[in-house]
Amino acid sequence: MPCYYVSEKHRTIFSSDVNILLDAARLRPVVDWEAVGRSLYFYQFPAEATALVGVSQIYGGEALLVGSTGVEKSQCWNPWDHINDKTTTGEALGEQLCRIVRTTLSAWAAAYPRSLISLSGGLDSSIVASCLAAACSDIACLTVVTPDPVGDERVYARAVSEAIGSKLIEILEQVELVDITNSVAERMPVPCGKAHERAYNEAIRKGVVQTCPDALFVGAGGDNVFYLTHSARPLVDRFRAEGWSIGILQTLNDICTITGASAWQVIRESFRLIRMRNASIRWLTVPDYLSPEFVKTRCAETAQHPWLNPPEGVPLGKIGHVTMLLRAMNHLEHRDKSLNIPMISPLLSQPIVEFCLGVPSWEACAGGKDRAVARRAFERHLPPAVIRRGAKGSPDGWVAQFIAVHGPNIAHRLLDGELVRHGILDRSAIEAILRPGVRLAPTDAPRLMALLDAEAWVRHWSSLEAFGSERTSESSVVKFDD
Repeated sequence: MPCYYVSEKHRTIFSSDVNILLDAARLRPVVDWEAVGRSLYFYQFPAEATALVGVSQIYGGEALLVGSTGVEKSQCWNPWDHINDKTTTGEALGEQLCRIVRTTLSAWAAAYPRSLISLSGGLDSSIVASCLAAACSDIACLTVVTPDPVGDERVYARAVSEAIGSKLIEILEQVELVDITNSVAERMPVPCGKAHERAYNEAIRKGVVQTCPDALFVGAGGDNVFYLTHSARPLVDRFRAEGWSIGILQTLNDICTITGASAWQVIRESFRLIRMRNASIRWLTVPDYLSPEFVKTRCAETAQHPWLNPPEGVPLGKIGHVTMLLRAMNHLEHRDKSLNIPMISPLLSQPIVEFCLGVPSWEACAGGKDRAVARRAFERHLPPAVIRRGAKGSPDGWVAQFIAVHGPNIAHRLLDGELVRHGILDRSAIEAILRPGVRLAPTDAPRLMALLDAEAWVRHWSSLEAFGSERTSESSVVKFDD
């Protein structure tokens, strides 16, 4: 559950819903344009400040101390406290993980005995489905089918539902439901959605209407918790832990298998990593289609978070692991507020996260398979095709087609929009990529849909700001009414 707050004039108000918070505080929303741009630049970074002036948020593992002198954040849980490589390996490690995941999911099932599972047929959602089927008295699975074959994962979802004895609902995403004028995250205090998600959300709501569940369970966060890595970090970690050993050659081969890189490429990357020191982690940035001037002047300060300062000597793989966990924090709150039941990501539960933090990074890629420990843990409970599966389904194919068909409307929306007017987007770059016949790179389609949704988000909140200014003579800074 999210936690938002405003603090001013010796009072602090909390809410899990930003609209309720604004009403309770009698607050007029004002868009923080710099925060909007930074949210697009520091990809998936869970910043304390939202993109609404005066509204902040508390993330998992944090506490807010409210005193006579104001408010102060403190860390009540820190991932670095759980980085202690386990002595068990291989099959025993998988058995321990299986037991912890099943116990945790059983606890969730006790709270929500009638569950709907969003089942893609990927490893993570399949693990959730298997565990809940063993613990719930009444479950159903839902797979959302994209119009493009790349996103059609029914063959895997059917195999899992048959294996666990569950009903499977198959719903096709309807492209015509995509609305670039309304944000899928308009009831969130940060622009964090993609315009095409509306079609997925509508499919989920249809499944909820058909099954009347207590909660919707998803496999989100599994890649982060189980540490899906294409890095050479595990090789460095194993070398530092064991020195020259046969295990080094095994891990080298595993990384080559996963990444497709040659042994020399992996070794060269490993030497580069070895020369690194445990300095603070630099967050992934995405400058694509942002104004270079905005990035230079408004994004010079690096993203700051207590988890981004690892203790000295922490394995490099665990630095990558914690960074992935922090990225997952940005997706705990479901953006579709029209969904009238809780959406739960059980793989991000504390017992599972803490166990996985202690797993040596090279175990996560053992055998040349990503999330190897999780695969071993559930190989007796899931169909072999799911355990062996490497590729993931994606909506990117039909999204690219949508952009090609609606290019003129998309160009008009962005080029004449608020993000360009406030100097956040690079107008010339947007014009170039949306010219007829231009071939999109794999990262372009999701990026453009994120920018479209951000444009809709700022227009939504700006309209509320303007409406509020008609009713009051407040300044442009958020203030409490007396």
